[in-house]
Amino acid sequence: MDFALWKGSKPGEPCWPSPWGPGAGRPGWHIECSTMASDILGSNIDIHSGGVDLLFPHHENEEAQSCVYHGVGQWVNYWLHSGHLHVKGEEKMSKSLKNTISIHDFLQSFSANEFRIFCLLSPYRSSMEYTDTAMKNAVAIMKKIESFLTDCDAYVNGYTALGDINESYLLKAISDVKTKLLEALSDDFDTATAMSAITELVGVTNKMLHQKCEHDTESARSPLAIAAVASFIQQSLEKFGIDFSNRKESSMQTKDHGLYLGKILDRVVQFRNQVRHNALNPSGEDTNAQADNVKKRGVKNTALLNACDTLRDDLLTSGICIKDHGKMSTWNYVDKNVKEKT
Repeated sequence: MDFALWKGSKPGEPCWPSPWGPGAGRPGWHIECSTMASDILGSNIDIHSGGVDLLFPHHENEEAQSCVYHGVGQWVNYWLHSGHLHVKGEEKMSKSLKNTISIHDFLQSFSANEFRIFCLLSPYRSSMEYTDTAMKNAVAIMKKIESFLTDCDAYVNGYTALGDINESYLLKAISDVKTKLLEALSDDFDTATAMSAITELVGVTNKMLHQKCEHDTESARSPLAIAAVASFIQQSLEKFGIDFSNRKESSMQTKDHGLYLGKILDRVVQFRNQVRHNALNPSGEDTNAQADNVKKRGVKNTALLNACDTLRDDLLTSGICIKDHGKMSTWNYVDKNVKEKT
């Protein structure tokens, strides 16, 4: 069945004179989309996306008329038709049903990164149900990734105790995950499988970072392997649109004042760490036995420790998260809109 390219206009609608009939008219819906896309992208589009409800007739008609206009056999190389976002089971979220959540309201509770993770965890063709449980899962995964990258930075910079790092295993794991990502994305853009591979690598590396090393020597450290994993994880997620600009290193590179703020915060955290160390070890004994002494004798300055915790909590309200790693502490930026969940 043929579809309308040009339609008669109704009162109040934009209209133009045409040679195809008396009076003025307007382009049909399909023509509108072909015109806008062609004006910007031309006679060939690599990827065209839209909701699954637009597959037929809209996109089929769009392809047909665009091929004729441009004189090509294929206008779009790949079509990605996404499932709908549902609320309350099978009820679709839509303006007509007045059950939508505005972006402004959403960002009061969650971050853009967390919503992207939520989307990446499901096949794009499938409909997704927007629930508190699903979002909490996305929040937990994003928090785990951010915490992991912070721990990697701390290890690489020598702020944490030695982890039991299997360097050859991690380097091979990076190569294996790269292959898994390529295979997953080549198979109908399977982001769910891709995310599973990424989080698995995070889990394996995280376990190594927090295992006690059998060799208590500096030569046992493997900062390059950890840095390689962290870089691969961050770059892979950035390709999916995850924004890591709040991380300390990015801010110091992209903002003129970031370097100075970073130095100030480094000094603040260093001072807090010294106070915390003295509070945990008031007798000035060897710090290697510090944790055991606190457990055995309960020797510590509670007031100073509480002050350290208060400083940490106060900085968090300004979007700065301090994380303690035994004898040392590190800091990083967090999303100010969702800092209360950290």
